[in-house]
Amino acid sequence: MDENQIATSVLSLTAPRVVGWQGQERRGMARRVNEYVAEPVTRHQDRFGNFATVPLPDVEGAVAEAEYALDELAADGVVLLSNYEGVYLGDPKYAPLWEALNRRSAVVFIHPGHPLIPLLSDVPGPLVDYPFDTTRNAVQLVFTRVLDRYWDTALSSGPDAFPSSLTFADHERILFGSDFPYAPAPVAAAFTRLLDTHSGLTDEQRTAFDHGNARKILARLS
Repeated sequence: MDENQIATSVLSLTAPRVVGWQGQERRGMARRVNEYVAEPVTRHQDRFGNFATVPLPDVEGAVAEAEYALDELAADGVVLLSNYEGVYLGDPKYAPLWEALNRRSAVVFIHPGHPLIPLLSDVPGPLVDYPFDTTRNAVQLVFTRVLDRYWDTALSSGPDAFPSSLTFADHERILFGSDFPYAPAPVAAAFTRLLDTHSGLTDEQRTAFDHGNARKILARLS
């Protein structure tokens, strides 16, 4: 990975949302969130890290907040949603943000947003609709060549998920996310067991997905 490239992870990770505010209020709320989170991290650097919130779809505000959070608050990275008001992250309007993140070799976590379609009745959103939005965003990032200019990706566990993932990216480009504590503990534990016992991975691949690749990415920040 080039030192100026981004380590971008499409993970099941809850992103702080400031979409309930508009204009300057949205920028102000992002700043409050980031400064609030930075305080305990500063006091307990051996225990905590944090990823910054940005006020997208306000691109100018998002660039300014990303720069502030990464440069002044020493955030470990940035959290983005897969879409903002139906516009996905590969759209050319977001190029200034990607460029600002790329200059800082920033780590980026992308969490699925609500697709602009009604959720399926009586079907949990995390089962179909949110993975659909993640996939839609990931494919657009590929087709718009954002990943060629910056990079990289991550998914979940199981014998069906990894073979297709490994045809798209080598094992050093895939991370595992349990979604704990937002997924119930038994669910997170079940996916972890799948990773360890039923994913058809080599020991090298399993270690890389489980924690090795994340260590490499985050070691650049220390």
